[in-house]
Amino acid sequence: MTELKRKGRISGVAVTICFLAVIACAAVLGYRKPMGNWDMLGYAGVAFSADSSEYDSIHHRTYSTAKVALRELFDSPASPPDYGYADDMRNNAAHFTEQLPFYSNRLGYILLLRFLRKFGLDFFTGMRLVSAASFFLLGPVTLLWMTRLKVPVGFAAPVSTLMLLSPHMLGLCRLGTPDAISTLCVTTGLYLVSETNVQGLGIGLSLGSLLLRTDSIVLFLFILGYLACTRTPAGKLPARVAVGTGAAAVGLVLAINRLSGTYGLATLFHHTFVTLMKTPGETKVAMTPALYLSGIRRLFGELLGRQFFLLSMLIGCLALASSFTPRNKNMCLALFGAVLARLIVFPCPEDRFFATAGIVFVVVASANVTTSPAFTNSPHV
Repeated sequence: MTELKRKGRISGVAVTICFLAVIACAAVLGYRKPMGNWDMLGYAGVAFSADSSEYDSIHHRTYSTAKVALRELFDSPASPPDYGYADDMRNNAAHFTEQLPFYSNRLGYILLLRFLRKFGLDFFTGMRLVSAASFFLLGPVTLLWMTRLKVPVGFAAPVSTLMLLSPHMLGLCRLGTPDAISTLCVTTGLYLVSETNVQGLGIGLSLGSLLLRTDSIVLFLFILGYLACTRTPAGKLPARVAVGTGAAAVGLVLAINRLSGTYGLATLFHHTFVTLMKTPGETKVAMTPALYLSGIRRLFGELLGRQFFLLSMLIGCLALASSFTPRNKNMCLALFGAVLARLIVFPCPEDRFFATAGIVFVVVASANVTTSPAFTNSPHV
């Protein structure tokens, strides 16, 4: 028996090393073959604006750096759907800088890019590095969570590999946006609060993700609700602590949005769901039923094309239906609530906004499968 255990440990270590090697290769590939996108120019512009307030300087430094750092991808650096808009941004410095408040509330991400520049990395290379490194770290976090839930490593590693190498998850690695590092922070924080005694660290990490993406506030509030209603290894979070932490998080988001000068929800709606705005800073937009319905129409128009989102929700339903423990069941309910609330507030089903839910649903579903009597009583286990 001792010999079998020893061989089992060696086999587990070998599988883990192979898993990490595959994810590392994927991260390197994602770093070397990034997906060019308009948001990279916006984040770089905000980062450059800390050095100068001159429109022409910000515009010139952003585009000239993009042409060098992303020369394989950007013959014309900006490539959103409306190419007239792209041409205008490339040729009009004032209009370009009016786009920056859409990105200015990602304070933690901007500060991280500026920190990496101290080591000789331009902002675009820094974005690629942050996304690739965050994607790689999602690998051990996912594997650790599964094995913590008693999923055999021989099952956990292949499932985690398939999930992370799916086109839409791999897209996190290739996008130069804060989505990958935000997903890493929230996923790691949820693992810590759910499966360990260091609840405070997990809450702090999830709270810190608001500096990367303020819209993570929706998921964060549902995490607090989950902790207040569920007994975890650290016990239930007292209701007064959950309410106080939630209020502090909302205050933090409001303060960040106010200080960064970001545009309001109505302007974001119009820019996303109606038409790309060349001068959002000069255009007054009010949230009306017609404007909100434009987002709902876009949601239903795109939903069938979002295979990762739909598959994630299906796996989530299976995970919820097959959960044996209140902890896993409540976690799935909290994540479904966060997904629904986010879609109500901002009806855009882009896969990158729901990566944490997708990962956790796979983790819980895997645990449910491998702890079921049908699996544990199998002669092959």
